[in-house]
Amino acid sequence: MSRPQLHLVRSRTDLVVAAYDALSRHDLDAFIATILDPGVVSAGIEAGERVGVAAVAQAHRRLHAGFPDLAYSVDGLIEAADHTVAQVSARGTHDGAWGSRPATGRTVHIPFCDVCTWDGRRVVRLHRYWDRQATLQASPSWASAARRSQ
Repeated sequence: MSRPQLHLVRSRTDLVVAAYDALSRHDLDAFIATILDPGVVSAGIEAGERVGVAAVAQAHRRLHAGFPDLAYSVDGLIEAADHTVAQVSARGTHDGAWGSRPATGRTVHIPFCDVCTWDGRRVVRLHRYWDRQATLQASPSWASAARRSQ
C-alpha cells in the first residue's frame, strides 16, 4: 500500500470515530457532515433500505427518542480497500417510545457492526448488522410484542 493510501485509511478511521462521537452527542448534523454522502444508501438501522441522509437521520431520531441517553462506543475497526467495518456498542435506557414499543425504563446494550462503503471521503452505503433477537429479549414486553406480530 502506498503512503497516500495509508494516509487515507488513517483519515477514514478518524472520521468513523468522530461520526460515532457525534451520534453519542445526538448531533445528527455532525454525524452526517462527518462521513455521509448525500445519496447514502442505508440498510439495517430499521427495516428496509433507506436512501439519503434525511432518511438516515430520521431513523436515528426515532432511536434517540426511545433512548435519550444512548451512547456509542467504537470497539474495533477493520479497513479494507473502500470498506470500513466498525464494531460498535450502543448503551442506553429505554425511557421513551421506540416505534410501537412503549418505554420500559430498562437499560440495554446493543452490539452491532456497520459496514461502510466509501467513495473517496464519503460513505455511499451504510449497512448495519445487529442481533435483533437479543435486543428484543432485553425487554419482556418487546419479545412478547415480536411474537404476536409473527
